[in-house]
Amino acid sequence: MTAADDPSGPRRPASPVSPDLPALIAALRGRWWLVLAGALAGLLAASAWVRLTPPDYEAVMVVGPGSDPMEAPDAPSGLGRLAALQGLTLGEAEQVSDFDQFLHLLTSVPLARRLTASDRGEAVLPAMFPESWDAVDETWRPPPGPAAWLARQARTLLGRPAWQPPGAEELAEEFGRRLTVDRVGSTAMRRLGFFHRDRAQAAAILAALQRGADAMIRDTALRRADAQIAYLADQRDAVALAMHDEALTWLLRREERRRMMLSVDLPFAATVIEPVTVGRDPARPDPVLVIPLATAAGLAAGVLLALLLARAAGGPAQRPR
Repeated sequence: MTAADDPSGPRRPASPVSPDLPALIAALRGRWWLVLAGALAGLLAASAWVRLTPPDYEAVMVVGPGSDPMEAPDAPSGLGRLAALQGLTLGEAEQVSDFDQFLHLLTSVPLARRLTASDRGEAVLPAMFPESWDAVDETWRPPPGPAAWLARQARTLLGRPAWQPPGAEELAEEFGRRLTVDRVGSTAMRRLGFFHRDRAQAAAILAALQRGADAMIRDTALRRADAQIAYLADQRDAVALAMHDEALTWLLRREERRRMMLSVDLPFAATVIEPVTVGRDPARPDPVLVIPLATAAGLAAGVLLALLLARAAGGPAQRPR
């Protein structure tokens, strides 16, 4: 039998940091004011942060996949093989749908460049970067504040321009920070949310994003339809077999119908299920979420500090001399 197994052998003293619930409760009772002070500090800090942080309103809309305007089930026999030989499709599902492209374009540089080049472009950039826009002189200036100054110094140290007026790249990055895309349940619909300090600007910019992304996909589809119409017309004039002439004529009419439907001023890639709405109250910062979390964090910090002080005060008295 070893000394460790012998109950009559020497025993190691209990560790002063071993968990002891009565001791912990006694330590907290003796320093209850620290626990209360931590909770109050968290509450006051969160309340001040909520009041001092500029509020953001959220504009919301719900969109879903658009319908294909070229559905035509009455295709002549043998058309599928001929279309495959011509490099055309008959409406089969693509690997990347128009709706997927729409969601991707919402925060893309091409869409930001399109918006800045539009009639509304002169208002989009100042609305998205108000801290850098001088409305009196109508010119761009570096944003004020110590954080912005430090950022400029860091860019200088990295060999980059300290500051430059915002453009399409910066606008796309800002869209990515302010836009949220969430799936609606298990459906293909998406909830789009856009945050901005101004309620009217939040609604206007979200609507502009939806229209711009949809228009970009529509323009691409129109160019593709025009190219396929011209190609099919040339191929029909060159074929010798009547069967091929009939098939190419059907394909040509199908593309012409698609071209006509694309010209209608309606949503193409994404159907608007719910139009843009903006809540009356700011969406962030959310005091219902921030204040309880900060109070709980302050309470935990007060408990930890009280236990550390109790350990420091009781530690020397338990050490043998």
